[in-house]
Amino acid sequence: MTGSSERSFLRQIQTAGIDLTYRDHKGIRGPLGFPLGPVEFDGSKALRKYSGGEIRFLSGPGISSKTLCVEVNFVGFRCEEESDWDQASGSDEPYFIIGLVSTNGSKVVKFGPYDSVDSGTVRIEGGQIADSLTPPVFLAVVAMEHDWGSDEEAEEKVRKAILEVEKKLDEAAAAFMGASPDNHVLPEFMRDILIGWVPEGVTALFGLGDDQVGKNSEWLFPYKAGLVQEKQYPVKGQLDQHGYTHELKIDGGSQGAYKLYFNVMLWKKELV
Repeated sequence: MTGSSERSFLRQIQTAGIDLTYRDHKGIRGPLGFPLGPVEFDGSKALRKYSGGEIRFLSGPGISSKTLCVEVNFVGFRCEEESDWDQASGSDEPYFIIGLVSTNGSKVVKFGPYDSVDSGTVRIEGGQIADSLTPPVFLAVVAMEHDWGSDEEAEEKVRKAILEVEKKLDEAAAAFMGASPDNHVLPEFMRDILIGWVPEGVTALFGLGDDQVGKNSEWLFPYKAGLVQEKQYPVKGQLDQHGYTHELKIDGGSQGAYKLYFNVMLWKKELV
């Protein structure tokens, strides 16, 4: 057997071992997410990068796997402008429905309703929404004013809309599998999801007893040119001495205006 054929056989074993490890961890729906490119070889070592980490075939026996986990915390909110009409009370009673979507699942959490909210009111929440999502992660926020409707009904409708976003991300990631790193399928789907969330959210919340103040969304650790961002987001500021990395604005005009603050972190850990 020649050196060339030995090297080719070794690479086949390495590729098969990496693929098996990936499938054993639920493939695209697991913590590793979708492949960012083909297996890379360096001498007797092999590596494949994924949106949520990497798998290495070591020169000795064994395979090393590392994952990236996104943690999202809701720090709190500031009321920039209360609504023109507060129904039965002299203050607003907002609540916020926050959705997160990634290839390994989705999460929807409701915060509020909050009583006695006026212009300038600040509320600190400090609630963790998720701690093990695979990047990239889609963050969507809906602000509602509690009047005569059911906040549980609104939460359920947003949950259904978030599940539709999750299906679209699954389609995008599946179409991206095996494509070249500079393929435009995933970035275009990410853009479409970001744009499409607005009309889908409006449809989902139509006809509720509570008024919709507005909505906003953002991609966290987005995919760009064959890479997923692996650096921590810097702390941008503080809300009542609580640090935050992201600020989403919601301006509902006469319905009120809010700023929501999030602390987003990225963790690396060994996959066992």
